[in-house]
Amino acid sequence: MELDEDFRAALERVRRAVNDFVNGDPEPYKACWHHQDRVSIFGGLGAYEAGWDEVGPRLEWVAAGFVTGYVEEEVLSAGCSGDLGFTVCLERGRQQVAGRDTDAPVVLRVTQVYERVDGVWGLVHRHADPLTDKGGATAILAGGGHAAGPGPAG
Repeated sequence: MELDEDFRAALERVRRAVNDFVNGDPEPYKACWHHQDRVSIFGGLGAYEAGWDEVGPRLEWVAAGFVTGYVEEEVLSAGCSGDLGFTVCLERGRQQVAGRDTDAPVVLRVTQVYERVDGVWGLVHRHADPLTDKGGATAILAGGGHAAGPGPAG
């Protein structure tokens, strides 16, 4: 699928902003989001938030936990049609979090949904979770960390 120039530029802004984010600065990444009631995030640290009044503080909370890091994005699929777009990717990098003396490798599976509003592409949803080995249904039923109650992250 051919990506239009404005959508490609938005993806590049998000890529740069994610690297600011893992160095403790949430503002560039927050600026990549549409600040609307219908945005949502299923973040890599669990739980979920819905609406900008929850998503914005979530981004600040997560970024505050990072000391330093970097992310390289491997795009598996991307597309846009009309005013909607998406990316499916792996985010690979190293990050140091508060309370740790060293950084550690991180690999997340990430799906992001974008919308063009008044000519501007912005994020409306992010789903990220750690890349794990393939497992069967018994891994989920055995409580492999996949089941969590609904509600905001704490």
